[in-house]
Amino acid sequence: MIQILRKHLHTIIYVALIVLAVWISYIIVYGKGGIVRRRNLESEIVELQREIGELENRSGMIDVEIQSMRENERSIESYARKIGYRRVGETIYKFIEREQ
Repeated sequence: MIQILRKHLHTIIYVALIVLAVWISYIIVYGKGGIVRRRNLESEIVELQREIGELENRSGMIDVEIQSMRENERSIESYARKIGYRRVGETIYKFIEREQ
């Protein structure tokens, strides 16, 4: 029995090393901190950074509009009309284009 093990020792070691290498490779690629998860997280980060940029841009535009309203009463009136308000006694006519 010992002679058989000695004869096949190199083969057993190679098989064990191959199994170990495959297992480690699997963990590296698909494990908790693996390559696949990292790529998914990186793409999520890019998407969130894009969304943050859009929100910062929108926030800047709203800040400009607020500053304009603080400095100019006509801006307030313009905004109020845009969202559907009117003065007392005023009639608003809306023209709707027909689809052809």
